[in-house]
Amino acid sequence: MYERIARFLLRHFLQRPVVALVLIFLSVMAATPSAIHLFGNIQTDLASLLPDDYRSVKLIKEVRQKMEGVGSLLIVLDGRDKNGMIRFADDLTQRLLQSELVRGAVFKKPGYTFFSNHKLLYVDLDDLKAIRDRISQRVQREKLGPLFFSFEDETEQKKLGFQDLEKEYREKYSEGTRSPYYESDDGTIFLIHVYPIGSSSNLGFAKKLTEEVRQIVQGFDLKQYDPNLHVDYAGSFQTRINEYNTLIHDLTVAGIIASIGVVLLLLYRFRSLIALLVVLAPMGAGLAWTFGLTTFLVGHLNLVTSFLFSILTGLGVEFGIHLFSRYLEAKESGRDVEGAIHEMTLRVGRSSLTSAATAGVPFLLLGLNDFKGFSEFGLITGSGIIISLLAYLLILPPLILLLEKHHWLQVRAIHQSLFGHNRRHRFPKARLVFWSTLALSLFCLPFVSRLHFEYDFNKLKPFLPAYDEVRAKTRLVIPAGNNPAMLLVANDKEALQVKEALLAKKERGTEDSFAETLIDRVKIASDLVPGDQEAKLKVIGEIKQLLEDPLIRKFVKGKREKDIEKFTQSLELTEVTLADVPEDAKRIFYGRKEIPGQVVFVFSDPRFELSDGQIAMRFRDEVASVVTPQKTFYATSDAIIFAEVLRAMLKDSTKAIVLTLLGVLFFVALDFRKPLRVALVMLPIVGGVFWMCGIMALIGLKFNFYNMVVVPAVIATAIDNGVHMYHRYIEEGFTSVWTVVRTAGQAAFLSSMMNIFGFMGLVFANHRGLASIGQVAMIGMVSCMITSLTIFPAVLQVLQDWRKKGTL
Repeated sequence: MYERIARFLLRHFLQRPVVALVLIFLSVMAATPSAIHLFGNIQTDLASLLPDDYRSVKLIKEVRQKMEGVGSLLIVLDGRDKNGMIRFADDLTQRLLQSELVRGAVFKKPGYTFFSNHKLLYVDLDDLKAIRDRISQRVQREKLGPLFFSFEDETEQKKLGFQDLEKEYREKYSEGTRSPYYESDDGTIFLIHVYPIGSSSNLGFAKKLTEEVRQIVQGFDLKQYDPNLHVDYAGSFQTRINEYNTLIHDLTVAGIIASIGVVLLLLYRFRSLIALLVVLAPMGAGLAWTFGLTTFLVGHLNLVTSFLFSILTGLGVEFGIHLFSRYLEAKESGRDVEGAIHEMTLRVGRSSLTSAATAGVPFLLLGLNDFKGFSEFGLITGSGIIISLLAYLLILPPLILLLEKHHWLQVRAIHQSLFGHNRRHRFPKARLVFWSTLALSLFCLPFVSRLHFEYDFNKLKPFLPAYDEVRAKTRLVIPAGNNPAMLLVANDKEALQVKEALLAKKERGTEDSFAETLIDRVKIASDLVPGDQEAKLKVIGEIKQLLEDPLIRKFVKGKREKDIEKFTQSLELTEVTLADVPEDAKRIFYGRKEIPGQVVFVFSDPRFELSDGQIAMRFRDEVASVVTPQKTFYATSDAIIFAEVLRAMLKDSTKAIVLTLLGVLFFVALDFRKPLRVALVMLPIVGGVFWMCGIMALIGLKFNFYNMVVVPAVIATAIDNGVHMYHRYIEEGFTSVWTVVRTAGQAAFLSSMMNIFGFMGLVFANHRGLASIGQVAMIGMVSCMITSLTIFPAVLQVLQDWRKKGTL
């Protein structure tokens, strides 16, 4: 089948090489714009790693729509003149509100004046009674003098001063009401929250917003407000931009390193710039076709697929090395140009087809997984491998013929430089190599069981010291904490039912699936209205009556007297309803009013970091579904998405590895038929992956949801070496193992190095998740290359010796 198709294409392409190349060139030009656009649409949102039909993904889209996008851009003001910064913040917010991209810009806390004026209504009833009782005790003590008796000791009695009482309850209840502004304690850091009309998950919008805000800020003369004023940016929108910029920088570096490595290796192998063109031109066409197709099939790249340009470069060049090396070898053996092209296409093309199917189809099978880190990676890589081979089979024959016709292709294959002379036939020290590698495998065995998974997402984020400094400033104003989970409900009744159900879970404490509850607080819109108002107003009236006692003026003097007067004024209160609460405070729960319903917020225990995947999964299990008497409600948040990404990846990783192994095994068996041959071809990847796991455990490198995709990638790509080398061994008549190493082995070495260079650039990435991909891939591919060039030929040599002795 393959031979008939190949001969048909060769007949037509070799008759009209110029027409064939022009048509191919036009198709590449048509695909290139879409391929370039793809790298401007890299999704760094974790939700992009889950299928769209996941409940949490649907919910987070609904919440973002309801709340007009979740997240904000923070403008961080750092200066010395507090009044100047307030003036600047006021002027800047007025200017920002004129932007079509901004729906809100605030530097004053929502509802500050209202909550400050009514703060005593928000104090717990028991604490209000304690305030009343302490003031009453103080008044009685002054009235009775030496006749006053208390069960409290003398130290406690000394604490009855109003100053101490005011301090105690200010610390407990005035958090957030200390200042009307988002400012640090020392007044040197101010924050302005910019609420856009769109979401930070939309990269294009995030870029447009941040650029416009920066231009607006640059339009002010900062020194007029404060000579020391400095402006920085933070928040989810800036984080999105920083992650993307870091990703693009890392991918650029990786691409440059991969390109340099590929070019140097090809020049070393073929010693010709024309040969470089011959091998790289089909690879470039294959990449353009692959990513052009990806634009239509997927539409974007994600955190795991973003580096595939470098990887597919190495994978594609493998075909070029094997095919072009065989062409040169055929030419050196005396074949004419067309005869050498036919030998290259029919012989190496067939083994390359097996390699492409063996590697590509298992990648395509990864598309069956829910985790898009596997499914989209598999779809793009699998199709990319097959398309790359197609590009080489279509482009190399007419290109070589055209170059040979004009005598431009003067290249000699270099065989001696890496693996010695032609006279040797045996693989040297085969038994020593065999037993040494077996001993090394046994040494790795105990370490493999110690290989762990990295759950802490903070250890996988980009390393950005400058941005970390800016975030440290924001934490002086807003303490670091976990983002709450959110549930959409229809009305106040449903919100109350959800809150009661969640608080009941909290009260139950330890359950079968939790060491302890992670629920800390539940906030709903009705919490904006203080409870027990009738009882509280009664106690407040009693406090007011106590403070009107003339004796108070005797033991409170100076500044404290003014504080008493101010406190007394705050006692002039009436009952509050939700209608009295300012709209900007209610918007936190209601979002866009044209979309019905409200949001319930569930806060996790601040002692636990939801960036830890194990904690995130516990929190997800506890709050993701809330059962009430009427219905079941479902929660979503970044932490819940993170938990589900981890769950999907951990569940699919085993399936991905098994599918890859089965796919590879199927095509190897289809090609080589006999069980012994299949086992020999599979040997390099089994041994290489085993070594990879042992070395990772030995050096303390862990798997994570970024680098788990490397395991099926190593399996699918490393099989190429065994396939080509064993095909050559069959061609040589099962006699000269060294000829196999010198020819196909050298091509396998160079191909492996191409793949290694494709991943090498990632090792230097600032994004620690991408860096871990490079580290694991380097270990895995080097291990598989070594097993291919040592264990594999050593075993072949040992088996050949046994055959000669009649022991096999």
